Amino acid sequence: MVADMKKHSAGFDIVQQIRERMIIKLKKFSLGFYTNERLGEINTILHKDVDNMSLVVGHMWSRMFGDFFDSCSHIC
Repeated sequence: MVADMKKHSAGFDIVQQIRERMIIKLKKFSLGFYTNERLGEINTILHKDVDNMSLVVGHMWSRMFGDFFDSCSHIC
């Protein structure tokens, strides 16, 4: 149970770092880059796409790696 919580926490930390890096990079663009159309795309990427990625990183990766290492321990 504690291991699962740590895996989820690590996954969400990764997603937070991705969001922070994206925001830092977005701040470097000129104001001309940001049109009404682009703002919608950027909003989608920052929220929807990164949230979807959090499901993969926070849940699926931890299960895949856990199952992989569990399988390896049974083989060896």
